[in-house]
Amino acid sequence: MSVPNVSEGLGARLGDPLQGPYTATAFVDGRGRISLWSMEAEALLGYSADEVCGTLAADLLTAPEGREAALAARERHADGQGWDGVVALKHHDGRAVRIALRVRPVHCREGQAGWSLSASDARQVGQEEVDRAILQALFSQSPIRIIVVDSELRYRWVNAAMERGSAVPAARLIGRRIGEVTPWVNVEGIEEVLRRVRDTGEPVLDFQVRGQGPSDPDREHVWSGSSFRLTDPAGRVLGMCQICVDVTEGYWAQRRLALLTEAGTRIGTTLDVVRTAQELADAAVPELADFVLVDLLEATVRGEEPAPGPVGGQVLLRRSGISSIHEDASEALYAVGEAVAFHLG
Repeated sequence: MSVPNVSEGLGARLGDPLQGPYTATAFVDGRGRISLWSMEAEALLGYSADEVCGTLAADLLTAPEGREAALAARERHADGQGWDGVVALKHHDGRAVRIALRVRPVHCREGQAGWSLSASDARQVGQEEVDRAILQALFSQSPIRIIVVDSELRYRWVNAAMERGSAVPAARLIGRRIGEVTPWVNVEGIEEVLRRVRDTGEPVLDFQVRGQGPSDPDREHVWSGSSFRLTDPAGRVLGMCQICVDVTEGYWAQRRLALLTEAGTRIGTTLDVVRTAQELADAAVPELADFVLVDLLEATVRGEEPAPGPVGGQVLLRRSGISSIHEDASEALYAVGEAVAFHLG
């Protein structure tokens, strides 16, 4: 299972290391001397630009670890290659600081002009890598469907569980609106929730979405969704995250239990057997069925005990209960109270 859009999206949001934790920058010329020094580099090591510009970059390295790394980097530089690693550099206050360093050759018209350096505290880079790995694992390994949409309700990211559940590759989802690629669910309801979350900033938890899943189109499924807004540190809206869990089995089990509970309170309120038959029909529609008929043996209607054993020949029943989702119950051929004759078989 590959989720290229998820990976690209994570990379874009977390940032390339050069744009993320590696914020301290410097430039070393062809002679190995520092010629440019950023404010972030000053904050990292304590030296001002006036103090380090013009000095050898190697003078910041501590021995022997740093100088060994410098020799390895120099060999790579000779081939025009970059170098990534962790070195110990001298802080202005005299202590050694472990620095994650990225060195890249910089060229001009005449050839290589020097090297650009990007650096950060090694502990911060390590934590960023752990965070990135956790987020990647969340998107690729979570059994729960996770999607992120932008402010226009277009898919931005989807995780592997969403890909599997929708049977639609991530490449077809990214950039499309929900209704364009997932028509089997109540799109209007989902978009209404997402717009509310976008506009108010208030999360919406445990809202139900119903529809037919593409892998099981003959059965109605129910999903429990929760949505919340995503913002950057400046408060700008990045989009909305939505998490969905298939709760079909639990939903129908709950409905069956509710039906039984309601039936227990509605059926058998009197000793009138015909009234009880109608209560049974009413309790079953529409939760259990669209149309219910209850026919009773004539003996039962008269309050007599039915004859034991199987019936034979023609059986005369009395229509005792009708309930339908249609107001006129047009499906029924016989009205309540009419005799209905059935032949065995």
